[in-house]
Amino acid sequence: MNIVLTEAACDIAGVKVPDYVRTCAHRNLGQQLRVRMESEQALDYAGDCKVTDAWATELGLERWFEWVLLDSDLAV
Repeated sequence: MNIVLTEAACDIAGVKVPDYVRTCAHRNLGQQLRVRMESEQALDYAGDCKVTDAWATELGLERWFEWVLLDSDLAV
C-alpha cells in the first residue's frame, strides 16, 4: 500500500518515482492494487468497501475484518 501511496503522490506532484520504489520487490502488487482502486466506479462508501475488499483479498487479509452496519440508512 505504501507503493500505491508513493506512486500516486509522485504523479500528483509531477516528480519521478524514486529508484528504491521502482525496484521494490512489492511494486508489481502495488501497481495491481492501484489499478483496482482507480477502476472502481462507485465513488461513495460502497466503492471504498469494494476497494478495501479487493485489496484485502489480494493481501490475504479478507478474514481479518468484517463490515458492520452502523446506521440503518446505510447498506454495504
